[in-house]
Amino acid sequence: MRSKSGKGASTGGSLGTGYVTVIMIFVVICLALLAALSFKTVMNNSGIGDASRTNTAAYYAAEESANRRLAELDGAAAESQKTGNFSMLSDMIQSSDEVAAVPDAEGLIAEWSEKITDKVRLRCAVLFYSSPELHDGKRFEVREWRTDIGTGTDPDDVHIKVWDGTLF
Repeated sequence: MRSKSGKGASTGGSLGTGYVTVIMIFVVICLALLAALSFKTVMNNSGIGDASRTNTAAYYAAEESANRRLAELDGAAAESQKTGNFSMLSDMIQSSDEVAAVPDAEGLIAEWSEKITDKVRLRCAVLFYSSPELHDGKRFEVREWRTDIGTGTDPDDVHIKVWDGTLF
């Protein structure tokens, strides 16, 4: 059949097979890059998860050690309360190399720290009352139980580098 113009049937513009091949190659390359990036992300997240598990386990080990030390000090505080000799608690704290005793108006503050990692420590400070009967029978109050980040003992020495918005 011929059209009115006398020419063959109009086929319109079509893409040749070369364009389809180029587009398919581009799509395959994009999918391969997406797969590679996804794999790299999974591997990075796995490494972060491992580090998180290690640090969490180290924190709980340090906290267990700090709680054990607090139980020992509380036992000494109970014993000194029974005997009425509060200086016995002070002597026990001062005999330890790792615990410092700081006098307070209400009693005695025991301060110590437990190592979590090379840069992180669990810092503890507990006030032992010299007269627990004035504090509803409580022998101690936890004043500080926190982590310190940094190599120094002063938490204000820690400087975390944060991007300030400048490019160069």
